[in-house]
Amino acid sequence: PDSIAFAASAYRHQNIRWSLGDVTKLPYPENEFDIYVSFEVFEHLPAEIAVRHIEEARRVIKDSGKFILSTPNREMRKHIRNPFHTKEYAFDEFREILEKYFGRVEFYSMTDFRVEKGMKARAYDMIAVCGK
Repeated sequence: PDSIAFAASAYRHQNIRWSLGDVTKLPYPENEFDIYVSFEVFEHLPAEIAVRHIEEARRVIKDSGKFILSTPNREMRKHIRNPFHTKEYAFDEFREILEKYFGRVEFYSMTDFRVEKGMKARAYDMIAVCGK
């Protein structure tokens, strides 16, 4: 609730909806959204729940919609232990999961606070833009 309150006050736009809920059981009909953004959530979910999150994202985006998500690159965090991260992913594992559910997946790398197209080996974060 605190994060939602902060976001709602910081980003006051008519076309943004904020809601608190379960990413594996979204209260929206199929094909509801043009864009669904999930930044830094994936690594907080156990693997079986993370897959349900992906399935729900696919369900609620329109056929022409995009699912955009980011997660840390495990390869760059080998000596970092975040107790809130249930599972961190290497690029190949991340790609394999997403390509099972989406026909189009583009990857971007976050390196030195810059976003670059493609997956860079030294990327700190991985970003995927997925479409049906």
